[in-house]
Amino acid sequence: MSIFEILFYLIVIVAAIFFGGYIFLKKKNREGRVFSVFLFFAMSWVLVVFFFFYLDNPVAVLWLGRGAFSVSLLMMLSLLWFVRLFPFSIRVKNKKFFPTIAIVTILFSIISLFTPLVVENETITGVGQRDTVYGPLYLLWNIFFLTLTTFIISTLFFQYKKTPKGVEKKQILYLFIGIISSIIFGFITVVFLSAIGVTEGTGIAEAEKYGVPSALLILFSFLSYTVLRHRFMDITVATGRVVTYL
Repeated sequence: MSIFEILFYLIVIVAAIFFGGYIFLKKKNREGRVFSVFLFFAMSWVLVVFFFFYLDNPVAVLWLGRGAFSVSLLMMLSLLWFVRLFPFSIRVKNKKFFPTIAIVTILFSIISLFTPLVVENETITGVGQRDTVYGPLYLLWNIFFLTLTTFIISTLFFQYKKTPKGVEKKQILYLFIGIISSIIFGFITVVFLSAIGVTEGTGIAEAEKYGVPSALLILFSFLSYTVLRHRFMDITVATGRVVTYL
């Protein structure tokens, strides 16, 4: 990988550590802790993808390829849990609904990591180039990922509709735009283009490499704006500027 690519990944990782660490130390409530967990998994996702393209050990690349699918599910689960709590906790009639989603997601994450059912094999085809052989559950993984995405979007929309006009409503709006934009961009570049074979043997192959950090960079951009203009999660303006300057 080039110096530019390494720096690009490093900036996103530093932003995730900065946001996550600050919120974890300053926000002692549940939503603060859960949002820190989300940023931890987001940072882990970027790290896994970075080493997936950087290392040239076939065994390590296979584990990292599977790990990317595994960690991304946990990231989406923690994001769903956060939007369920912020700015107010959502209660559903079926109390087993969210716990069931959590159990299924964790199980699917374990299957993605330790079995060839989602990713059967990874082949190193060149410097920073990988060819993935998908397993029989790959389509189901995509459906489940889209299901989690739908839950996140619908929950965010519900939070926005129920939140009275004011600062919190604006926070939800920009958070909604940032999350939706990053999810759509990440899904298209990392999953969809690869699934339909567009990234194989074409110049668009780099899309998958840049998809993960770019998706999170979009989210962090909206987070920084929300911090600077609307004090998201009560983060100080000075703190938000640091990430914005990055």
